[in-house]
Parts: sequence; structure tokens; C-alpha cells
Amino acid sequence: RSSQLAARSSQLAARQLRGRVIGARSSQLGSAARSSRKELAALGARVRAGGQMMGAVAADEARAVAQKMLKASARWAEIELQTRDTRRYHKKILDEMRVFHTAYSTCAEIMRKFIERPTLVDVWAISCPGLLKSKTSELALQEQGTPMYLTTLAEKMRIDMLYSAVAHLKNIENERPIRAADIESKLDEVDRLAQAEARKIQAQEAVEAVELHEIGDGSDSVEEWVKLVQGASVNKTLILRGQGLYAVPPELFPLLSDMEIVDLGDNQLKELPREVHLLCKVKKLYLDGNQLAKIPLSISKMHEHLTLLALADNPLQEDLFRAYLGGLPGLFAFLKDRRRTLAAAASAKRAR
Repeated sequence: RSSQLAARSSQLAARQLRGRVIGARSSQLGSAARSSRKELAALGARVRAGGQMMGAVAADEARAVAQKMLKASARWAEIELQTRDTRRYHKKILDEMRVFHTAYSTCAEIMRKFIERPTLVDVWAISCPGLLKSKTSELALQEQGTPMYLTTLAEKMRIDMLYSAVAHLKNIENERPIRAADIESKLDEVDRLAQAEARKIQAQEAVEAVELHEIGDGSDSVEEWVKLVQGASVNKTLILRGQGLYAVPPELFPLLSDMEIVDLGDNQLKELPREVHLLCKVKKLYLDGNQLAKIPLSISKMHEHLTLLALADNPLQEDLFRAYLGGLPGLFAFLKDRRRTLAAAASAKRAR
């Protein structure tokens, strides 16, 4: 009986030990599972944030391209005429503000070096009078309001402020050694002036933007094109027909890499950027009703996916027009042959 009791006790102890081991393993697995869930949640958050960021970047890129399209459209000349006086008025004010901001900012940059090398105070104390006299004479020779005049004025103002700061520090030196705190005090004054001027510039630019929008600055066209470019990804089609475009920004095509149909017909395009081949999935490209005499040779790279190229009602060069009438295979062959010819000519020229 004693032997049986001992055996049962041993079995019970072994079961308890296994139970503790299994419990510990379960706890570890549970902890690992919770940790994995947390990591997956964090990864999901990063992916979502990355997606939002990519969307924001795409919107910024689309807006930048749309603004270039506006400046390359028939409407831009009308906008410039309507907003000319307003832009001129605000430009004069902003130019003066930027002169002050440049003077304050560059003065502060030099004064920061005083803290690192206090001996520069003596250098500027000696050189400032001569520099100030030189810039004053130079400014008198400039036509007021020109870019050169404004640049020289900013330089003169910077030297004037530096001279004033140096004179203040030298007065302190007559009583005791100059301390870093003395330089920092004058630097803070100049920094505050620079920051105040930056805020003025920002406020003035905001006022100008509001006035230009009220007059009609083309921002409505820009936003319309942004929506077109961004919305085109839904049905893989972008239609910019009849938008009065004189040119297409090369930056547009990388944004349209997934498009299957792109319509740039009935505009006033005189040339097409060679980056058009970045439309790497486009099947139908409409360029009819423009003023194209030739097309980029890079279009030959689109032979695997392009099934329709509309070039009617363009003043095409005679040999290009004949190739176009022969159909896409003939046109691709013509463009490839032209590329080879130009490459051979360039190679021969380099060999000479």
C-alpha cells in the first residue's frame, strides 16, 4: 500500500507539473498573440497613414500640373490682363517687405557667427564704414524699383544694422568684456524683426490671393482640372478636349500611367512632350484638331498597347502624314526608322 500511495503521489505531482508547464506555455502564446495583434494594428495604421500621405502628394502633384496647364492655355492671357494692375500693386508692396526681411535675416545669420567667434565684432567694426559708403554710392547709381536696386538696398540695410549692433557692443566693451548674452540680446532683436516681416509678407500674400480670386485668377479652372485628373483613375479615361491648351506639361503624363483613354483633341497644341510614352497602358490617344506638325518619336515605344492614335486636322509634315494614313503599324515603323537614323547621325558626329 505504501508503494501504491507513493506511486499515486508521484503521478499527481507529474500532472501538476505538466499543468503548470502547459499553463506557462499558454500564457506565453497568449502574450505572443496579443503582441502580434498589436504589431498588426500598428502596421495597419502605418499603411493607412501612408495611403493618405500618397493621396495628398498626388493631389499636390495634380494641382501643380493644373497650374502649369492654366499658364499654357488661351485663358491665361485674359487672366493676366484682368489681374495686371492688382498684381503690380501687390508686387510693389511685397518687394519692399522682402527687402526688409532679407536684410534682417542675413544680418541675423552674420550675428550668430559673432557668438562662435567674438573677434568678428572687431572685424565688422573696422569694415562697416567702408562697406556702407560703397553700398550707398552703388545704390545711387541704380534705377529705383529694379531687382538690382532692391538687392543693393537689402545689402545696405544689412550693413547698417550690423554697424549699429557692432557699435552697441563696442560701447559695452569700453566698460567690460563683451559676453555671449550681449550678442544674443541684439540677435534676438533682429530675429524678432525678421519674423515680424515674414508674417507681414504672409498676410499680404493672403490679401493678394483673395483679391485675385475675386477678379478671376483661373483657380476655378485649376480645381476643375485637378478633379478631372484625380477622377480619371476611376474609369481609366481623361478627357481634356477643347480646353484651349497651347501646351501640355510633361509632368502630366506620369500621373496618367494607368489611363487607357486620353483625349487632348481640339486644343491648340503645337508640340507634344516626348514624355507622352509614359502613358504606358493607354489604348486610345486623341490628338486630333490641334496644330501639330510632328509628333515625338517616343510614341513608337507605345506599339504594344496603343490601338488608336487620332491625328486628323493637324498640319502634319508630309512624310509623317503619309505614314499616318498607312495605319498604326506603318506609323510605328516610320517613327522607329526615324529614331534609328537620328541615333546613327548622332553617333557619327561624336566619332568625328
